[in-house]
Amino acid sequence: MGLAVMLYLAYASFFVLGAVCLFCLATCAAVIGVFGLSAAARSQPLAALPRRLAVDLSAFAASRGALALAAAFLAASVGAAVAFPRETSEPASGPQANPTVTDAERAQFEQWFAAQPHVNLPVDPDGAKVLVVKFTDFQCPACAKTYLDYKPIVAKYEASHPGEVKFVTLDFPIHPACNPGVQYVLHPAACEAAVAVRLARERGNGEAMEDWLAFNHATLTPESVKEAARTIGGVTNFDARYASAIEGVKTDAALGGLNRVRSTPTFFVNGTQMPPVAPKFFDLAIAMALEKAGK
Repeated sequence: MGLAVMLYLAYASFFVLGAVCLFCLATCAAVIGVFGLSAAARSQPLAALPRRLAVDLSAFAASRGALALAAAFLAASVGAAVAFPRETSEPASGPQANPTVTDAERAQFEQWFAAQPHVNLPVDPDGAKVLVVKFTDFQCPACAKTYLDYKPIVAKYEASHPGEVKFVTLDFPIHPACNPGVQYVLHPAACEAAVAVRLARERGNGEAMEDWLAFNHATLTPESVKEAARTIGGVTNFDARYASAIEGVKTDAALGGLNRVRSTPTFFVNGTQMPPVAPKFFDLAIAMALEKAGK
């Protein structure tokens, strides 16, 4: 039964969610190993186990201690399932409102922001007062969420401060094939997704490609990305351009590695490194940088 459950969870992880977890792989290998060793050590064949199930259930039902333990385990499982944190269902187009930051929150955020690492990224601000750089993986759930959540904020500053705030997205896929700085495959379609966006941008369809990836990040495969690059991004020569385009992805990833990017998304606001934060604080970080630049 344990082996069957483990194999089902492995199927759900690898083929449904499209995620590869080293701990899951180790657990699965351990369960298979225990199963094999148990089969080898038994004096009776495994085929006899179904016939013994009724005997075992009768013995279990006759034991008050076993029943008490089972009831406690069931209650704890139900309680854990109810209390387990869940991802909130954000509107697909991002937040509907950007709550106002209180004076106390601003003071606390300013103190926190000032303590964050600062680097000089070799990215041309193109005359802008504020440069916002995002290192992203297009198959990363948090990257998709911040893309959708921050999109209205990006649009706001592009309208209210044209040319003063520049937003740059750089690639940091968690896949060693296009990011030598990582040692494991977390997002199997991340390399193809990064190339798809680059090639779509050349055709003026970069935003549409990013939108599609953000809405479909949980089910991406290399094949589905290539198909979307053709239908959404207008890219008809994906395979022919892949080898050259992936070099640009590797260059971005190497820059991120040199500047202590370890996870995605990672933001830099005028060189100050920042993890993903609530939209109102992302807005505040840009506003603070504009204020500082004005002084």
